[in-house]
Amino acid sequence: MKSYTKKMLSLTSSLLIAAQQCFVAMPAGAVDTPSEAENYAQTIGLELNSGAAKDTLSNLIDINDEGLAVAVDDNNNVTQIDGLLSNETVDNSNDAKDIIAKTSELLGIDNVNREIRLDDVSESDYNKVYTFKQFYQGLEMVNSYITVVVDKETGEAEFLNSSYVSDFSINTTPAISVQQANNVVNEKFNNISIIGYDLVIYSENDNDFKLAWRIKTDAIGVTEVYVDAVTSEILKDIVVDEALSPVYNNRIYSNSLLLNYSDKILPDNVYSFDVDVSKEGSLYYLRDIGRNLYVCVDPSYSRAKSSWAPYESHILKSYNNQFNSSEVEQLGVAVLYNVKRVYDFFNSNFGHKGFDGKNSKFYLVPNVKSTTNGRESNAWSAGNALWFGEGNGTTEQSFASDIDVIGHEFGHSVTGSKVQWGGSNGQTGALNEAYADIFGEYCDNTREWQIGTDIYKKNTGKNTTNKKTTCIRDLTIRKNHSKSANYASNHEGSKVISHAAYWMDKLGIEANTAVKIWFTSLDYLPKGGNKATFDDCRKAVVRATQKVVQNKAQSEYVVKVKTAFNRVHVYDNNEIIGDLCHDGKLDSFDLVILKQAVMGTKSLTPAERAQADLNFDGKVNSADVTLLQNYVLGKITDF
Repeated sequence: MKSYTKKMLSLTSSLLIAAQQCFVAMPAGAVDTPSEAENYAQTIGLELNSGAAKDTLSNLIDINDEGLAVAVDDNNNVTQIDGLLSNETVDNSNDAKDIIAKTSELLGIDNVNREIRLDDVSESDYNKVYTFKQFYQGLEMVNSYITVVVDKETGEAEFLNSSYVSDFSINTTPAISVQQANNVVNEKFNNISIIGYDLVIYSENDNDFKLAWRIKTDAIGVTEVYVDAVTSEILKDIVVDEALSPVYNNRIYSNSLLLNYSDKILPDNVYSFDVDVSKEGSLYYLRDIGRNLYVCVDPSYSRAKSSWAPYESHILKSYNNQFNSSEVEQLGVAVLYNVKRVYDFFNSNFGHKGFDGKNSKFYLVPNVKSTTNGRESNAWSAGNALWFGEGNGTTEQSFASDIDVIGHEFGHSVTGSKVQWGGSNGQTGALNEAYADIFGEYCDNTREWQIGTDIYKKNTGKNTTNKKTTCIRDLTIRKNHSKSANYASNHEGSKVISHAAYWMDKLGIEANTAVKIWFTSLDYLPKGGNKATFDDCRKAVVRATQKVVQNKAQSEYVVKVKTAFNRVHVYDNNEIIGDLCHDGKLDSFDLVILKQAVMGTKSLTPAERAQADLNFDGKVNSADVTLLQNYVLGKITDF
């Protein structure tokens, strides 16, 4: 850790977001004494419980010449610090832990060495992210994290997210033994091999903590089963078995499914591609050794509609040495080809190898069936495995036939490894689906902003003109957010953020830049559970834009990003649409400034122009004046 004297933070006040968690920006240089730090704490709703906490906040304000923003939840927990965290650089995980120690009074941590342990260090093109897990009486608290984001170029710690739980208490004596927990797992999963266990505090939500046995298996998938240590209930499980040995240098040639004239899976210029094959006795298995991809096929495999994870040990089955004798085997070829493309997309754009960036084993199941109606019309991600239904066989073909869908599911595994959102709901669940849709769209070379068009066969159903017009989700359809929205599903809520991504594209942010922005934004989002909001997403995407776009067009790109989020009503509360006086309200004073801007007698900053574009058409003109005038007069209540 190296010291430096220059007080610097590449933030502007336009980035400081006041969201649902009382997120308030502090103007540059406005506070430099503890007493004023107390005033700032009162403004954001933070109760300073000690003189050390007051001093910590005062120091943060002092070293951030260009602004600081702190988020506080309803339980007086600091959940985010957007700003320079120290005047020393971070060179390793110990330095990152020292940063947490320096802010521990604000985060509510009693003993950093006892309660915080390093979990992971990840890198993007721009940042290094140090992730720490919380421990309670020596037990890991699943889904409770603190992340420190460090700029790779400067070494400065410039952002912190925390889901640390303070004032927490739970009985850590299990009511059932680990052997009883093992019996529960064995009963459900047909005596799969169990290789380890530990006792943890498990929670999907901040207010529902349970003592649990984490049973580790040697299976494909997440390889962990969480069993309630009091009730014996299985809290979470995803497992499948494996048995493979590699054989190299094989080539797959054209077959009817891959190169069918009407419903091709492979592009026009691809008639064959290389694969590796694993062989056990007389049985063959498809895989890609370099990318660590395994195709798992069993024509008899099925799953219960009501459950995500009855994964049995019989999932692996043979291919014959022709690889084209049945639809099932052809589906395996299709999924391997498309997943290779998606793998290469993440690797070439972000240097992210595999689902977790570490090129760990990844398993592909192309023929999941439903126990209720045979063929399955769905696809999903389960940790380090992807699962694809065969489609209904009439209007639909395999869900592995569309690279959008595979990109979506692979994207789930990537975000799962980076931010641990699996099983989330509410706005976090919606973000989980939105990021998957966005990655899926950018994995495709076309920008139709429709997910799943290629699973629908031509000349069937609606597709009577030999043109695919059906899709799973149409991201071009506008979906606006409201603070009181109660979305019927994660997919329904995801359309808000996906449509913002669509507008980033339409506003001229080129694909290679946009997708780097979305990937980098994951560094700035809260990790685990159900903690990330749409407001967090807007802030993260704006922050990522500043990282990705380093030239003179940066401010222009930031405006485009903000405009895209404005169009779906995900606002920056420090940048209320139309609030050109920056006083937190809309009135006649703002109307005067807007009229002056339209007449050309007053200039607006790029951020102010985004605020002044009330009808989101990319222009500031008389139409915006009319809207603001009607709002001030009470004729309308929304733009």
